[in-house]
Amino acid sequence: MKGFVQAAVCAALIFIVNSAFASFAETHGFSATGIAKGNAVTATVDDWSSVFYNISGLGRTRGGIAIANVAEKTSTLVLKKGAKEEAPAPVAEEKILNDQIGLNFFYTMPKMTIDIPRKDVKAAEDLHYGTMTLGLVLDLNHFYRMPRIISSARFGLGLATMADGYMVKVNDIDLRTHNWLNYGREAQRTVILAGIGIGFFDDLFGIGAGANVWTGGEGAVLMRGVVVSPDPQSPDQQARMDLTTIAKPVAGLYISPGKKVNALRGLDIGISYRAEIYMLIDPFKAGTTLSIPASMQLMMSIFDYYTPHIVSAGIAYNPPTERFKLNRLTIEIDVEYQMWSKYKTSDARRDYWEKGYFGKDAEGDPYFVNVNLPEFKDVIVPKVGISFKAFEWLTAMAGYSYQKSYIPDEALTGIFNMLDNDRHIASFGLRFIIPQMGGMVAPLEINLAGQYQMLIQRDVVKDYSYINLANSDAAADYNDLVAANPNYSFGGSVFSATIEVKLRW
Repeated sequence: MKGFVQAAVCAALIFIVNSAFASFAETHGFSATGIAKGNAVTATVDDWSSVFYNISGLGRTRGGIAIANVAEKTSTLVLKKGAKEEAPAPVAEEKILNDQIGLNFFYTMPKMTIDIPRKDVKAAEDLHYGTMTLGLVLDLNHFYRMPRIISSARFGLGLATMADGYMVKVNDIDLRTHNWLNYGREAQRTVILAGIGIGFFDDLFGIGAGANVWTGGEGAVLMRGVVVSPDPQSPDQQARMDLTTIAKPVAGLYISPGKKVNALRGLDIGISYRAEIYMLIDPFKAGTTLSIPASMQLMMSIFDYYTPHIVSAGIAYNPPTERFKLNRLTIEIDVEYQMWSKYKTSDARRDYWEKGYFGKDAEGDPYFVNVNLPEFKDVIVPKVGISFKAFEWLTAMAGYSYQKSYIPDEALTGIFNMLDNDRHIASFGLRFIIPQMGGMVAPLEINLAGQYQMLIQRDVVKDYSYINLANSDAAADYNDLVAANPNYSFGGSVFSATIEVKLRW
């Protein structure tokens, strides 16, 4: 009986909010162009989405767009007496528009399958969702004239939020619940990235740095005079929450060696880094005094939306016109390294699972069972993208990537059911350029993209060795435990679409 009291006290004292993982951007991509090319754009990205894919891309001069700017050339000739004066002829000059604004709408429609009743799949009930993203790029030369060695210097901002108006959807989901970690509510949060990219020596190379912005902090709540009763009540309460801005670094580098070595013309290389980021509210203390002479101190914490350290390296080749007559074609290959092995949890969650889970001893009394939280593994994600400029106004894009699951099989054989699959990801897109006309200051760019993710079916075989079958009470509960945590298979497919409109000035 003593063990039962200990278990009850432990369950009452510790409350945890379980983790969601990553965001929609890590699961699908951040822009229509990136998604269309399989997110293999580390070496060539040069628009507002550089803040996500490779922030140094903000320093590319080709991130702007050249338009014909007709200006009058002032004549300085001295006309002879009696000669007829002619009006100065207009001269066409090239003007580069480096400022940019982009609007992007994304919608995803997952179709998941699992061969057991899904009553406990809380986070799978709202898998369909949409996002809206605002991208902004500003040329820093508007504010300060850069030295001649700097070919471009721009500030970029990417701000994405849920289309339904929510900034974040935190889940209180037991890790034993069958729950997809990269889809639905688990990926729905606001994403904010900003930074600066600088290019040198006419795009020979460029660097960039910025921040991935999220939030965290601490809080506390105190309730007095709580009555032990199932009836609704409004106790005297006080609450405090201090949330601060958390900024984790992003950095990038690009090199275009063909600027100096003629044999390497058309070759681009890029490297990008995004640091891990998560929402952590710890401590989140809760206390209560009861109507009977007793009080409780609840040690709570919120740890959510973990995204690992991510390093990407990419290479792209755009064959020059003089050699292959195929300068309309660009082939890109990326390799992304995701450091999931560094995944961390809150102290409250660790204490609960390592001390708070209990089974039954030979007398039928509960006893504590140490349950180690699963360890994730690092994954390498290969990506390939291709684009072909069929006409000045039309470009076709396609991409493919393969991503292995960061959850090893041994993490699913026990009591936990965090769902993640190996997956094939294919995409296709079109870019349309609406030429400058009327009062338009520049051409308008429209990008359309579709993405298909095939989740490879995964079979889970549970290990029930932790149940003491020599104990008649435990043996009697065996079937119930197996029914609550059975073997199963899961998979699915995910369809997504996005449209993006970009304007430069």
